[in-house]
Amino acid sequence: MSLPVTQGKTLPDAWDYRGCPAERSKSGGWTSAAMILGVEACERLTTLGIAVNMVTYLTGTMHLGNATSATTVTNFLGTSFMLCLLGGFIADTFLGRYLTIGIFAAVQATGVTILTISTVIPSLRPPKCSRDSVTTCTPASGIQLVVLYLALYLTALGTGGLKSSVSGFGSDQFDDSDPQERSQMTNFFNWFFFFINIGSLGSVTILVYIQDNLGREWGYGICACAVLMGLVVFLSGTKRYRFKKLVGSPLTQIAAVFVAAWKKRHLELPSDSSLLFNIDDVTEGSMKKKKQKLPHSKQFRTFIASPIQRIDKTRLDFAFGTLDSNQSLHVRNSSLGFLFSLPFATKRQTYFNKVNKQEICAVYLHPKPKVFPHRDKDILCYEIDIWFPPDHKNTWVLKIKQSLDRFLDRAAIMNQPGLEANKWSLATLTDVEEVKMVLRMLPIWATTVIFWTVYAQMTTFSVSQATTMDRHIGKFQIPPASLTVFFVAAILLTVPVYDKLIAPIAKKVLNNPQGLTPLQRIGVGLVLSIIAMIAAALTEIKRLRTASSHGLTNNPMAKIPLSVFWLVPQFLLVGAGEAFTYIGQLDFFLRECPKGMKAMSTGLFLSTLSLGFFVSSLLVTVVHKVTGNNKPWLPNNLNQGRLYNFYWLLTILSCFNLGIYLVFAKWYMYKDKRLADEGIELEEAEPTFH
Repeated sequence: MSLPVTQGKTLPDAWDYRGCPAERSKSGGWTSAAMILGVEACERLTTLGIAVNMVTYLTGTMHLGNATSATTVTNFLGTSFMLCLLGGFIADTFLGRYLTIGIFAAVQATGVTILTISTVIPSLRPPKCSRDSVTTCTPASGIQLVVLYLALYLTALGTGGLKSSVSGFGSDQFDDSDPQERSQMTNFFNWFFFFINIGSLGSVTILVYIQDNLGREWGYGICACAVLMGLVVFLSGTKRYRFKKLVGSPLTQIAAVFVAAWKKRHLELPSDSSLLFNIDDVTEGSMKKKKQKLPHSKQFRTFIASPIQRIDKTRLDFAFGTLDSNQSLHVRNSSLGFLFSLPFATKRQTYFNKVNKQEICAVYLHPKPKVFPHRDKDILCYEIDIWFPPDHKNTWVLKIKQSLDRFLDRAAIMNQPGLEANKWSLATLTDVEEVKMVLRMLPIWATTVIFWTVYAQMTTFSVSQATTMDRHIGKFQIPPASLTVFFVAAILLTVPVYDKLIAPIAKKVLNNPQGLTPLQRIGVGLVLSIIAMIAAALTEIKRLRTASSHGLTNNPMAKIPLSVFWLVPQFLLVGAGEAFTYIGQLDFFLRECPKGMKAMSTGLFLSTLSLGFFVSSLLVTVVHKVTGNNKPWLPNNLNQGRLYNFYWLLTILSCFNLGIYLVFAKWYMYKDKRLADEGIELEEAEPTFH
């Protein structure tokens, strides 16, 4: 497929491997992108090929307990995703995406090679044992665990650095300003998602079967060869790649805004936000000059009234209030227990009892703040006059508390008008507003972590359950980790079902051209994860009853006469939930992150995965420690445990989390609506997948 040449022979913002302006016809495009897709397929094949079947290796070969094995796997996956933040920072600030991919792919290959060697050398594994009800197996220790963890965390380091840059470097191969290449970029992301799932399918079917039937050394050896082959293919395309200038990490901008605000925390903010330093004040040619100017916001401002003494020494009643983005003050009194909302500069308003229609009080909010003496210093407050029947007047004072809005705004206070200072002492108001945009997303970010904690169970305890159940289809025995194929299949099935069936219905019912909004899609995923944990708990109860009725409770190696397909519903539900949550999160973070901090969409999304795995490790550790002495929930012999209680715990936590999520989802205002209210047209951002 030939590339368009209508916009010149060279690209203004891309360079070739020699540092010269990249020629459109001799660089980038599908040839370069195909080599990058190959790297991603090998990365996904390797990471999942190790992770999905690692718990059976740790329990069966290394003789570690179920709880220890589960936390090892989730810590490995959590570290892999968390190190994406490090890889992204290094790529954006120091090395660039090309060198980051090359170096970290080599690190990943080294880790997988060490893991392969550890499966070959007998001294790096404990002696074999049958693990029946009589034999006590010797767990791995000393140098055996050192080599194992070295291999796993080198692999995690390589995975993190590689994953952080692959999709971005792929998008660099297409010119966003050219309509045809922009269309090709969209197709690239579609193929990127396809190759992710091809790698996933290969890992949970072919690789898992090889590991269980031919040996771990063959399975992990194929992973090592795949990474090396992907690295060779990637490096072979060096002369055709397009390279972009380093733009710096958005984490640096966030840190700079907080540092600048801290340095000026004692300075007084101007009453007019137009007096703050902004893009209009930046010198021509600066990177900041190219940013989209953002309006000043006050969403985080809070007013709190402590019991304060007025000049006449009378003690005021206690009240507290918040100022929302619509400039309305919401006030609640602790003793009277009622709530009222007032816009600024309002007239006196009367409030009535909804039951008997009698007057409760009349309220007037003074539109301008006043200075009141308090504890030997002056404080800025809002006054509220309240009349109780028949005409008894009280006055409340709402003290202006140091809010996050006001604190961050100080970063844009100009020391000397017209002089652009160092970024660590002066930030534009647009930089500050971009940081506020990221902060607004944090409640949504935090309440999606629990989904990935549920997700983690599909690669740990669900696989452990499968090892004890009947996995035969005729004479063929399904590897326990291969049940993940239902998980991947649910993802691939849910996406077209949503596009062809759910989205058209949602467009009509909700009157939304998108179908479900990103936050609604995440909400659906959270609900599905709750149903999945209920199904998992019920299935585990049935498994234990079957084991008890056949007298198999004390034998950890016994095959319980219960079909492994009883586990399929929990895999399907979590897989469908991931399709909603994964795409909803990506869409949300990409849309809501400011264009100048686009890389944050990657960091925010991947950090929820990482924290989800770490939360799983923490829960398993705490539960095992609390219940391990008397009636353990997660013993080495699952037939004697209460795994269903752990699933019920996750169900309760997920329900609680869903309630919090719904509150914040209702509170959140989308960026395009917020900017549209200010009369600003939103600039379009590029898509991305990871």
